[in-house]
Amino acid sequence: MRHSNETANFVPRLEAMLRSEGRAESTVERFAQQVPLILDNLVSWDEDGIMKLIGGTLADTKPSYRRFNFYVMKRMFRLEKIKWPHTDDLKPPRVPRSSIKRVRFSSDEIAQLVGNSNVLNPRDRYYLALSIIYGLRREELTRQRKGDLRGKRILIKVGKGGDPRWHIVPKALHPILSAYDFENPEPIISKKKMSTLFHDICGMCGATTNKGDGWHKIRRALVRALRRAGHPSDDIHNFMRWEQKKDEMVEIYAGELEPEDLKMIDEKILRKHPFLPLWS
Repeated sequence: MRHSNETANFVPRLEAMLRSEGRAESTVERFAQQVPLILDNLVSWDEDGIMKLIGGTLADTKPSYRRFNFYVMKRMFRLEKIKWPHTDDLKPPRVPRSSIKRVRFSSDEIAQLVGNSNVLNPRDRYYLALSIIYGLRREELTRQRKGDLRGKRILIKVGKGGDPRWHIVPKALHPILSAYDFENPEPIISKKKMSTLFHDICGMCGATTNKGDGWHKIRRALVRALRRAGHPSDDIHNFMRWEQKKDEMVEIYAGELEPEDLKMIDEKILRKHPFLPLWS
């Protein structure tokens, strides 16, 4: 167990680490606020100590609060250069689906975004188009670089630990993407800046956003629209670049999807993509 008087030395180091990762100041502040509680109640820097804090000290708190403290502890372990115990029993507390608010744009709002997108500069229109057609995550948008658009294909550096993925670029979309010639040297857009850019883009296109909204508001709208368009769940799953379910027998026997398989899925999706005609 650490004494609370060590907090004064621990907090600045944690804040510096988070800022070096490009974390928003609000996130840095939230992490720092939990340090005293964790230092005062973590009986040992191992699996037993973590489990006792989550299941004991925080037992009567909301699942989302326990989950947040779980990730704060992971950062604290990294800062102290203590190996985080990876075991089947040590997993972040689950948050009930019913307690998660998942917002999405309606199809009419997506049409409004596209219809008014001519007011945007080439960079912002580039990001909006990628988001609406391929459902890029915020992290994936920040990873876009000069040279990722190559002819009729675009490279997406997949978030959530996935492998890079080439997507087909339909004819209607190519002029919009090719209009943005990345600045040289290329500026690095942080996740925080990309979140701000989402609100700026939506505001310029006349769409309403609320605090906490982000690029997933478009991603969720796309998934719903693809499902309503009649696309099979497996095709949507692969098009949206979700991690494959390794425990499914079909995949165990058939192996990983090959580039030709992914190309075929893209072709099927894009032939009946609900938002692609909006860009024509």
